[in-house]
Amino acid sequence: MKNSYIKFRCSESEKERIGDMANRSGVTLSEYCRQQCLTGRILASPKLSPTEVSYLRELKEHNNAIVRLANLIRNKDPQLVVAIAEYLEQSRQLYNRFF
Repeated sequence: MKNSYIKFRCSESEKERIGDMANRSGVTLSEYCRQQCLTGRILASPKLSPTEVSYLRELKEHNNAIVRLANLIRNKDPQLVVAIAEYLEQSRQLYNRFF
């Protein structure tokens, strides 16, 4: 049970910066300070924007495509060239969409 307090002073701008880092980490200010002091790192996933979530989903799909290509290479499938061409086109479209 957490029932003890530790207080420290900081400037208003430092408090804002620490609060922003806690928000980006997806934890409370108290949890952020506690984890930072005890371990020197925060084990929380940062909140992602809808664009970042979309981008990560696309990366997952591309990872799956690479696995399929590796399987085709291992099995020496003749459809390998077609699959690689399709993957490259999808990669170009993804790159142009985000960059």
